[in-house]
Formats: sequence, structure tokens, C-alpha cells
Amino acid sequence: MPLAPPSTAPLGTPAALLHRLVALRRFEVASQLAVLLAATLGLGMALPLPAMLTAIGLLPLANLVLRRQLSAQAAGSANIGEGLVLGQLSVDVAILAVLLYCAGGSANPFVSMLLVPLTLVAATLSAPYVAAMAALTLGAYSLLMVAYLPLPAPRLDLSALDALFAPAGGSEHMHSGFGLHVVGMWFNFVASATVIGIFVTRLARALRERERALAEAREQVLRHEHLIGIATLAAGSAHKLGTPLSTLAVSLHELRRERPDDAELQEELGLLEGQVGRCKAILKEIAAAAEPARAPLPVRDWLAALADEWLVIRPRARLACDLANTAAATVLVAPERALEHALLNLLDNAADATPDGAEPPHLSCRLDAGQLRIVIADRGPGPGAAQRQGLGEPVTSSKRDGLGIGYFLANAAVERLGGQVSLTPRHDGPGTLTRIELPLARLSPATGSPTQP
Repeated sequence: MPLAPPSTAPLGTPAALLHRLVALRRFEVASQLAVLLAATLGLGMALPLPAMLTAIGLLPLANLVLRRQLSAQAAGSANIGEGLVLGQLSVDVAILAVLLYCAGGSANPFVSMLLVPLTLVAATLSAPYVAAMAALTLGAYSLLMVAYLPLPAPRLDLSALDALFAPAGGSEHMHSGFGLHVVGMWFNFVASATVIGIFVTRLARALRERERALAEAREQVLRHEHLIGIATLAAGSAHKLGTPLSTLAVSLHELRRERPDDAELQEELGLLEGQVGRCKAILKEIAAAAEPARAPLPVRDWLAALADEWLVIRPRARLACDLANTAAATVLVAPERALEHALLNLLDNAADATPDGAEPPHLSCRLDAGQLRIVIADRGPGPGAAQRQGLGEPVTSSKRDGLGIGYFLANAAVERLGGQVSLTPRHDGPGTLTRIELPLARLSPATGSPTQP
């Protein structure tokens, strides 16, 4: 018998309800057989066993059909709609109605079990289907009021049980079997409360999870809107800065020609020319942002080139690198330029936070479980608790003259690739560990998985 695949649909959807109906029917069959066994063998009631056992036997058959439908839906060859849910629960209502018909009709203490399918439908399906199920259960209850087989009297002497519940019924309403009816109602209440309580609890939990997911999606949309605004401003600034930078480059070149004998000035002018050239290169990168990614290269070589690029930008800064990782020398990546800018921003933050004369920032990496884990360690004080809570927002900065967008842009670039950035205090003294975790599949060449050279 094929097993239904585990439910991946959120609770509260038709597919999820049908997955739970499979388990609920197992409970139905077990409980119905237990009640039937207790009534016939324990109490000696002459019930129409062939008809009732046939009705109970239809539930496993209905489950078999349902599991085949769920397997087809998991394979993509069938869709699960509200009509299918209504049809399957209608089978349960019909089987329960047959059992009640054979055992006293509406006077049976288990008649309120007809409310369970209605509750499940009301919590999951739309109003037309709820109305259809309500009409079906109401019709079944109404029919059982006039069409039923009388419930046989038990052969056991239950006068003591009747006397036990006499205060509840009143002596004027007492009749043989009243105590048994009250006990049956209690078992019915326990079963109904258990089924409904479990379902509603899981439904409430699923609704909370869905609300949290929606809130996260709204926050991500807001972050993307901030990114679009920043990108628009960056594009406009790139267009406007081209001419001033060109003018500055020409002026620096002329100064070098006019003062060829001043070695100290030549060194300073060379540094300024390098920085102007770097600014012009950044503008070209912004203009060429839509071009294809660079050729794949090993992780170690990529991070080493990125460190060298950062040292060109920050010529007076120092950086210690530990990239001697065997996997990092073989696994190929083709990262986006936006990710490289994110890492450069984080290196800037580490360098700015490190006091003069302290241990320089340290860059390391390792690969495990399909993840690239990059760590940037510094000896700075790190952000405070309030600032850590707001990190990733576009106006949060722990620097006196910071604009508050560096970490925001870095975090957004990493999150867009399915990764995450976290800040934790160092355990070996003052400082901060900036951890960047990235899935290798999102960094790899077009094959979609890490490749070996």
C-alpha cells in the first residue's frame, strides 16, 4: 500500500488537511472498532455487526484512494482542491451516519461526532464549502431523528450505573440504560475535544508562523526599496562625478610635472592619483553592473585578490590573512561584484574600529557542509547592544562620522544570495567577529554546484 508523502503544505490548506485526515481515519477505525467490541462483547448488545463492520471497512479503502491522490499531487500530476477535501470528508460523514443508523440514530451519544468534519472544513475551506458541509451534517442528523434502528438493550445489569447518575437525570426521567448513555456522552466529548483541540492548536501555530513569514517578507520588501533608492542615487552620482574626477586627475598630473624634484610631494601625489584612479574604476563598475560575472576562480585566490584590492584602497591599513585551506584552493566560485563590495565594506568597518597600534584585522575562511564561512576579526570595541539590534537597517552606524549604509548594503548583498552576516564578541579579548556565511551553490559557476578544477 503506497504511503502518502509527508506534508510540506502549511497547515490550514486543503493539502495539509488531507494529510492529517489520513492519520485521523486511523484513529477513527481504531476507536470505532473498540466501541463496537465493547458494546457487543462487553455489554452483550445485539448490534447489526455485518453492516457496521462493512461501513468501518470502507474507511481504509477511502484512505487508500486518498493516499494515491496525495502521491499524485506530490509528483505534480494532480492538484488538491477544496472540492476534493469536501468529497473525502463527506465519505466520513456518510460512514458515521450509517453507524449511527445501526445504533439508535440521533439518540446515540456519539451523534455529536458529526460536528468534527464540519469543524475541520470551517477552519480550512471557503464559505461555500462550509455551507455545503453544514447542510450535509444537518441533513444526516435530521434524517437520523426519524430513520434508525433502535439501540439494543445491554444484557448486563446496569442498574448500579443508572443509580450513580440518577441525580443528574432526575428520578422522573430515569430509565434503564441512562447511565450508559451518560458514559457514552463523556467518551464522545473526550474524543471530540481531543481531535478538535489538536487541530485548532496546530492551526493557530501555523497562523502565527504565517504572520511571522509575512512580516519578514514586508521587511525584506522595505529593504529592497531602500536598496533601489540607494542604487538610483549611486547611478546619478556616478554620472555627475565623472567630470570632477577627470579634472582632478589632470590637475594631479600637472602638479607632478611641475615639481619633479620634490620626492615627498611626488609620493603624496602618486597616492592621490591612485585613489582618483580607484574612484574612476568604481564608477566604471557601477556602469558595468549588468555585465556577466568574472571568470570562475578558487575561493582562496578570490579572497586573496579581494584583500589586495582592499589594501590598495586603504594603503595605510594592515590586514592579516589565513587562507591556507585545502578546499578553498580547489572549489571554484564566480561571485557577484555586489558581494565583493559587501566584503570590502566589512573590512573597512573592521579597520575603522581597530585602534592605532592594535592587532590588525584578520581575514580567514573555511568550507563545510556546502557553506563558505568567512570571518573578519578586529580588536575594536564593536557596536553596543542597541546598535547591534538595529544593524542591517539603513541608518544605523556605530561610527561617529558613519553614514549608516555600509553594513546595511553588505547585509543586503549577502542575504540576497541566501547567506547571513552576524556580529559576535571575541572570546580572546576585546574585539568583534564578523561572520559571513554563504551557500556555495549560489557562488558557483553556471553549473549551480561547486566544481573542481
